[in-house]
Formats: sequence, C-alpha cells, structure tokens
Amino acid sequence: MKRLFVIFCCAAAAVLHAADQAAEKPAAATPTAAELNKIAGTPLFGETELWQERPSSVTWRLNVNCRAEKSGKGQMFAAPLHRQFFGCPAAELRIFAVDSKVTRIDVFLVNKGDSALDSRRRGDIKSELRRNRSGLEKLLRENFGRSHKVSFGSGSLRRQLPMWTCGRYAFLIDWSDGEYLIFRLVPPESLAEKRRGAAEHPEARKNFAANVKRSSNGDVFIDDVPMVNQGRKGYCVPATVERLLRYFGVSGVDMHQLAEKYRTGVGGNTRADRMFHGSRQLLGDYGLRLREVGGLKRHAVVKYVDQGIPVLWFHYSDDAFQERINFSLVSRKRATPEGWKKRLADQKRLRRSNKGAHVALLIGYNRDTDEFAVSNSWGERYRIAWVRFADMEQVDARMDLCVVVPRK
Repeated sequence: MKRLFVIFCCAAAAVLHAADQAAEKPAAATPTAAELNKIAGTPLFGETELWQERPSSVTWRLNVNCRAEKSGKGQMFAAPLHRQFFGCPAAELRIFAVDSKVTRIDVFLVNKGDSALDSRRRGDIKSELRRNRSGLEKLLRENFGRSHKVSFGSGSLRRQLPMWTCGRYAFLIDWSDGEYLIFRLVPPESLAEKRRGAAEHPEARKNFAANVKRSSNGDVFIDDVPMVNQGRKGYCVPATVERLLRYFGVSGVDMHQLAEKYRTGVGGNTRADRMFHGSRQLLGDYGLRLREVGGLKRHAVVKYVDQGIPVLWFHYSDDAFQERINFSLVSRKRATPEGWKKRLADQKRLRRSNKGAHVALLIGYNRDTDEFAVSNSWGERYRIAWVRFADMEQVDARMDLCVVVPRK
C-alpha cells in the first residue's frame, strides 16, 4: 500500500511539473504578415490587419485589377487569378467590402467549370479536387493546428465547414465533392454574429425603377446590374442568377454553389427545368421568386425594364449573333443616332439558329431604333450591348421570359 502511495505521489508530481512547464512556456506568437504570405504563397496580407484595409490595398499587393460591383449592403471586387494559393491552383479572387473596408475574401480554387477547360474527364477533376482539398487541409493543420466545424451560409445553402483560426483571421474550406474547392477568409466574429438559419432578404420596398436611366438618344436601361464574369466556363445560367441575386441585395451565393444546385454539367450546360426546380427553394430562402412572363415580346421587356427588373432571356448565341453584338459594341457609340439607324436598316436579317444555347439579361430598350439591351455574364465589355429585336427573334429559344422579383 505504501509503495502504491509513493508511485501515486511521484506521478502526481510529474503531472504538476509538466503543468508548470506548460504554464511557463510562452504562447505561440501570431505569425507576421510576411510569414502568413509565405504560407499562402502570395502577398495577400499586409502590415495592417486586412479588416482595416481598403480593397484597393489588397488588389495592389496581388497586382490584379477589379471593378467594384454591388453585393448586398456593400461591394464585391472580383478578378481572375492564375497562380498558386495555399498550394492550390487559383481561378478567381473575390474581395467583399462594407464602408470601404474589407469584410471577407474568397478564392475559388479547383472547380469543375475551370478544370474542364483542359478536356479532362469528370473522374480526373474529382480526383484533383480531393487531392487539393487534402493538401490544403494538411497545410492549414500544420501551421494553425486542429480545425473545428462552424456554420456558414444561409438558407438551403447553409453547411458545416472546417475552420482554422489565426488571431483575427478565420480560414474556412468550402468543398463539394466533384464540384468546387473554395478558400474563404473572414473575421472570426462575423461567424458568431450570424444568427443560425438566418438568410439575407432583398429590399422588397426599394424603388428599383430608380435604377432606370433614360438617355437623350432614346436608350432606356437599368444602370447598376452587378457583373459576374463566368470566365471561359459554360456557367451562363449560374452566373446570371448570381447577378440577379446580387442585384436584389443577396451576397452570400456564388455561381459555383448554383452550378451544384442546378446540376450543371462539367464545364457548363444547365438544363432549364433543373434551373427552375433548383431556384424555387433557393430563391424562396431569400424572399424572392422566379416568375415566367410569356414569350419574347417587346411590351413585356419594356414593362419590366421600366420597373427596374432585369429579364432572363433564353436564346442561341451562335457566331453570327456574337459578331453582331461585337459590331454594335464598337460601332454604335461612334455613330450619330441617325447614322446608326441607317446602319441598322442596312443590316441583313440573321438566319434562324439553334446553336450555342445561352441565357442573358435584357436590361434596356430603345423604341426609336427597335433595339434591346442585352447584358451577358462575360465581363465588363459585355455589360450592355444593343441588339435589334428582329435579330433577337431569330435566335430566341422559344421559351418564356423570366423575372426574379421580391415576394410581397
């Protein structure tokens, strides 16, 4: 019995000694900006805390150009990336800001849309996603310890994500098998502030008609529809729906999540029925609904544009139609109103087409020239292009026009 007591005392002393040593050992210092940038493999961090910086400071360090787009109550700055980021190939950067201060950074890494551009099979893309996810988790674990789960997102897109913390930074991995890998960087307190299950809601009482601009040449158009550039991916439907969500004040959804929701194919190809089915619950979560408003008619487009509501238009964007759009983008702004009307009158009518299924937004009209403003998710150059109604009829997919509107 005495021997057991001595063993117990020795063991207790050893535990207390280890505890004293642990107490005396200084806590690991928070990595410097240079150390964080070495881990990230790119100059993302500066000497000033990210959440106190302007987006322009971050884009300057990364040497990328971004245009501010509306996103919820703030702004979003997006730019393509062609570099390694935390050991993974990066495709796109998004910086979110409120009151000119950074609030969140998303980096789209491997995804089935961009990866499919190399003509790889779906199985190869899935393997690459898994490999990069494993490597990213290992890197974060080695540098920031173990992760724990946190809720991220809202509505039907809310999910549990692994999170690592480093001082005032929280690193999250948003991953869907075979779909995408996204690195999200947020302030830790922003996750605690979100009430469980809460979703963003549009400003239902906002006067969207106030966004409509009227020019002296007869152009009437919605001025501030956010741009989301789908890049070379065939994500016209997910990107266009994301643009509409952002227009109505919803910032927490991106085209990769929508592509998964709509079961978009590798590299593109979203079936309209899947979009309608996937949008019902998704839009409902955010106080919105999708409404079909009949076939391609002038009066229908004019009616909704006057209300400040963009119109979804399903059509075929073949080479001839794209050439006509590019011609309009270059020549229309150089011509006088009368000179442009003459050039339109001299154009031959396009042939009927059923190649290159596509969706874009109709955001304007000109009664005098019988043109409508088409806005494509192809970047700033294609934010607004004017097209004759006669040409639109030739490439129309014979599907109902649709609008997204707030629920009353």
